Amino acid sequence: MDRNAREDLLLMLHRGPAQRPAWAPFLEALRGAARAHYVNLIFRKGHDRAVLTEFSAGGEDMDAHRERYRANFATVDPVAYHAMQPGRSYRLPELLGTDRPEEHPYYSGYLLPAGLAHMLSARIVGRDGYTAWFTMARKQADPDFSDTDQALFDSLLPHMAVALDSFALIDRQRVRAAVSQHLSGRFDLAAITVTADARVLGMGLMAASLIEKTGMVSVDRGGHLRFADRLIQTRFADALHAAVTGRQSKAIVFRVDATRVEMLVSPFIAAADHGSARPDAVIYMHWDRSASGPDEEVRRILNEMFDLTAIESDIAQLLAQGRTMTQLAGDLGLAESTVRSYSKTIYGKLGVHRQADVVRLLLQSVVRLL
Repeated sequence: MDRNAREDLLLMLHRGPAQRPAWAPFLEALRGAARAHYVNLIFRKGHDRAVLTEFSAGGEDMDAHRERYRANFATVDPVAYHAMQPGRSYRLPELLGTDRPEEHPYYSGYLLPAGLAHMLSARIVGRDGYTAWFTMARKQADPDFSDTDQALFDSLLPHMAVALDSFALIDRQRVRAAVSQHLSGRFDLAAITVTADARVLGMGLMAASLIEKTGMVSVDRGGHLRFADRLIQTRFADALHAAVTGRQSKAIVFRVDATRVEMLVSPFIAAADHGSARPDAVIYMHWDRSASGPDEEVRRILNEMFDLTAIESDIAQLLAQGRTMTQLAGDLGLAESTVRSYSKTIYGKLGVHRQADVVRLLLQSVVRLL
């Protein structure tokens, strides 16, 4: 491999953590450069042999071979993956612990049929503990990897460790984003990051859903946030200017159909340094999407969590919406005394003492997380 080709390969390796799927161009390029049948990068869960995530290129029917491994070979796999010294390559005989791998039942039963007759493998450990196994393999009909092939493989290992640190950072941010998205979704909170001229830099699913389902808010062709109502647009522009220049947060209230939406335009404040993608302000939106009647999904959750019956769940939901006992009786066609009797049972199962506690539980507690 000439110098330019190697530099291109290294660039693809370092770009890999941000790609979806990760390292796809790099793995395919390495497979071609090394004339390998199969190249992969595997993450395992803890000290288990089970594969948590795998990124790969090449191979034939690898899904079927992975299933064979899980079903028949995982328990007899002799490779001490976690004992591999980080940052150095291993050939197949060393991995199997024998100079005659062809006589090993794991080789003949699994590796050979999977097209993994010749192998170079390494354990990569990042600075913060992320660990991956980097492997390239050839079929039995192909020649074993040469010293030149191994030198190329070894030269990639320090770069893979650096890229693994980048992947760890991105992976953790994605996990945090997923948790934040779940929280914002359950508590009806949306966020949009914008520049000083209202150009949208990012938004969550809740905000995107609001924009998609209503004509009240939109993003124009230039990527700027716009409100259909001129008064709201003016108030938004003023609030954004205040947030950007005076570091003040201003709230705007408007309605989408029958839903009251609260919007807070706030300056973006972060301790970390940011580049050109740094937002100037964050727009937080909150609305009450509670239905006028009981919700089937909430009914299921209350049954699973607190053993509330269907009628008890319906009463609890209506109590959380501020309905009085008299109104509940009319809503459900029950006597008020019956509703009061049910409410006492509900209070006992939920561990509360009054209607206000039911409101708090259903609207603010961890019940909303499910």
